[in-house]
Amino acid sequence: MLEVSFRLRGVQVAAAAAGLKGVDYASAVAAAREVRGGGRWISVMRPAALAANPRHLLTAVLYAASSYMEGNMVARHPEMELLLYLLGTRNIRSVAEEMRGEESVGAAAVSLGGDAVELLERYTAMLGARSYTPSPREWAEWYRSYLGRRGVRGAGRMDEEAILALLRARAALVRLSV
Repeated sequence: MLEVSFRLRGVQVAAAAAGLKGVDYASAVAAAREVRGGGRWISVMRPAALAANPRHLLTAVLYAASSYMEGNMVARHPEMELLLYLLGTRNIRSVAEEMRGEESVGAAAVSLGGDAVELLERYTAMLGARSYTPSPREWAEWYRSYLGRRGVRGAGRMDEEAILALLRARAALVRLSV
């Protein structure tokens, strides 16, 4: 499980992300809608490796939580806002397309003023699923393919640190364009 926490404008922000085994995407999304509200949400991801590592998760959560708190999100719901920053795009349609067709499912729980690990564990138990941490190889392979589909030249040869730097830079550009 990936975990991050920080203070933003005097509010403790916590996030946790993990892959989920034993659950389908539609069920995961439906269950996530049930726990949304009160400064907490769960973004369902496909693939499970969408949150690459703690630095990537921290960057995306920081920007998504800032947008949420300021009331200037690109997306209508914070679940999608986080996915936009994870993928480094403002295009909601392209994110929705990326969520189709993958076999693995993951989730990221975000809580403003609460415990995201507990939220993710309760959510996982509610689904009857098991959580796991995707390997660095898993997320690197997926992002190489994703970046290649988005026209990034040489993405297939990028190492994990270069991919991570590019993802964080793309998230910053999305934030600057809001």
